[in-house]
Order: sequence, then structure tokens, then C-alpha cells
Amino acid sequence: MEKENNISIHHFFTDPIFVTPQPESFLEDAVGNNQKKVLVICQDPKQQTELLDFLKKILGAIDLDIDNDISLLKAKKGSLYSFIGARNKIAFDKMLVFGLPAADLGLNIKAQPYKIINIENCQLLFSDGLAAITSDKKLKGALWSSLQLLFKKD
Repeated sequence: MEKENNISIHHFFTDPIFVTPQPESFLEDAVGNNQKKVLVICQDPKQQTELLDFLKKILGAIDLDIDNDISLLKAKKGSLYSFIGARNKIAFDKMLVFGLPAADLGLNIKAQPYKIINIENCQLLFSDGLAAITSDKKLKGALWSSLQLLFKKD
């Protein structure tokens, strides 16, 4: 006679279990042709056209076109994303992150704003959110200095 196993899952796992999104699910919202292999992730500025215009100016200053040169992912507040999942799905050498902590990308690192980080042959730059940068001259300067280093012409 067979015995039924009535042990619940909470007896095996004492830490919280998180389901990470599959690359296909969150990257479906990414737009752009990614010709220069740059992934830009920002908090969704869809209701604030001035923030999207500001992002276009930032990218234009480093010779990137928002439609052709990058993949743009407008992150939804409270959602989790996967750096590794993105790397498996989209080819990119550089990633700019506006207003999201590294943990929201599944990275267990302390990313200081405006400091370039190298992970898996990819350069990452985390910064404050677009809304904060638009209204703060010091943040604009810090971003500009970091972008010049990240996209320096050899």
C-alpha cells in the first residue's frame, strides 16, 4: 500500500521564495532597434512627456538615437527584472539604469549612483530617476561626467 506524502513546502524552505520574471515577459515591452547595443531602463515616464524628452536629450548628447541605437525598457513600479535574463535575450554591452536599485534587476551588488560597474563584459551605470535629475544641476553634472566616461571615443 502506498503512503501519501503530506509534507507541506514550508517545512523545506525557511526563507521567502521569489519568482523571477522570465526574460520574454518583461522584455516584450522594450522598444528600439538596439543598433549600438545599449539597454536603457527607466521608471515609466509615459505620463510625463517632459521626462521622455529629457531622456532623448541625454541620449542625443552622447550620440544615441532613442529609436534606433538603444533598447528602452520603461520599468513599472514594484516590478522585478532580471539582468541575466535580459543578457540572454537582448545583446547589449552597456546598460543605463535611471531610478531603479540594482536589486530590482536581480543583482546582489551595491551600485553607487554615477559609478560605472563591469559585470559579465557589460558596463552598467545606475543613476537617480529622470525626475530627480531634471531638477538638480549637481545630478545632471554627475550624470554627464559618467556618460562621458562610459561612451568615450577611443
